[in-house]
Order: sequence, then C-alpha cells, then structure tokens
Amino acid sequence: DDSDFAGLVNSIRSAGQLQTVPAVSLQNGMFRISDGERRWRACRALGKKLRIIIVPELPHEEEIERSAISNFNRQEHTAIEKARIFLRLKNGLGRSVTEMASKFGVTNQTIRNYLLLLEKLHPSVIDLMDPVLQGSKTLILNPTIGLLLTPFFESHPEVQVELAQSIFSKKLKVQQAKNLIARKANELGVNAGRGRESRPADHRRIVERMFENVRATLGRFAELTQEQHQAITLPYTPDVREKKLREFADTAEHLRAFAERLRG
Repeated sequence: DDSDFAGLVNSIRSAGQLQTVPAVSLQNGMFRISDGERRWRACRALGKKLRIIIVPELPHEEEIERSAISNFNRQEHTAIEKARIFLRLKNGLGRSVTEMASKFGVTNQTIRNYLLLLEKLHPSVIDLMDPVLQGSKTLILNPTIGLLLTPFFESHPEVQVELAQSIFSKKLKVQQAKNLIARKANELGVNAGRGRESRPADHRRIVERMFENVRATLGRFAELTQEQHQAITLPYTPDVREKKLREFADTAEHLRAFAERLRG
C-alpha cells in the first residue's frame, strides 16, 4: 500500500531506522535480506545506508515460515492476505492446520476460517475483499460476511456471488448481511453452520503458545553479542537506551511469573 510505505519512509526520515534488518552473509561479500524488504526499499528511497544484523542462514523452508510468522500480525495485512500466507504454508511446505496454529499462536478453527476464505469463496467474491482491487482498505467485503457465504460454494456458487455483490453494493452492516444470508440459506436449504465455537481450553492453548513464542524470542535476544545488542539500541540516547533495556528486563520477569501461574 502506497500510503503505508510513505509512512514508513517519513518515519525513517525523521527518526532513522529504528529496527535492524536481519540478513544472511553470502560468499561474494553480498548480503541477502531475510525479513525487512520494505525497510530496505524505504532506506534506498531516502539514500540512507541500511542497518543490518547478520543472522545464521536457515533452510529455505524455515526461512519462508519465519518470514510468514513475522508478517502475520502486521496491521496492513487483510484477512485475504493472511489466508494466502496459510495457504502457502499448507500447500508449499505441507504444514498441517495444527502445526500452523501452534506456530502462530491461534486456534485450529482460526486457521480453518482463513483457509475457507480462499477455498470456499468464488474468485469474484474474493476480489470484493481485496483492498488493492477495491482501492480502499475500509470499503471491502467484511471477512466475517465472507465466512458466512462459504456454505453456498458447493451447491449455489452463483447465489454466493449474488449475495456478496448485493451486500457490498448496499454497504450492509454485518448483522443486516447475516439476516439476508440466513433467509437465503433457509430458502435454498443450505446448512449455514460455522462449526463449534471456541472453548476456554482453546484460549488457554493460545496463551501458552504465545508465551512459548515470546520465550524463544527472549532466548534469541540473550544469545546476541554485545555488539549486536548495541546495534539494536543504537538510535537511542544512553539514558533512553538504559530505560528500554530495563523495560525489556521487567517484561521478561513478568512473563516468567505469568508462565508459573499458567503451569499452576
């Protein structure tokens, strides 16, 4: 998105590159960026030298997966873009729903819902959820509505498209769309059930997975050399840097205490 990229450029112009870019060292003296292509493009646009941190080379599959996990929670990604991340991991790397749920810290049902958007929606309905094609991030078909339309895919794909276009053109609210879809499902005898709702145990597993991911990140941070630590905190003044490191240590302590409560 042009506006997002412009915001990144302005941020780096005013405050500098606050986050180093992980890169793999190649034999010819060059580097390959593991994650951070947008920061590289922004620095290049400003004529600034990119600040990198050298990381070990990973197997290709693991590098793809790490990049996907890193990109998943970025605000600029839409539901369809996130669904494509999961579909790529499923079809390209053979990852199961359970494996992806564990890696991303979400429930199995969340993964299935994202995949349903690509597997059980007509291409023209998916287009209505694409902000690039619609020219806006806000004026797109709501993914919740998209999920409600998936039961029509097998038996009445033309009705699915019809409903989506009507909801989109009339800018119906989610509840209005639900009522319209329910009436049409009853009329055609389509089972519009969405499966079971999430349970408390699901939420506990999410928190546990999130903690495991954070603990792994803390472990990697602890393994960095002093020089790499300094590179990460370089943009800050000594006082601010010291404050940031104290905050980091406090956060780690809170996480450890939280882990003990979870185990109890």
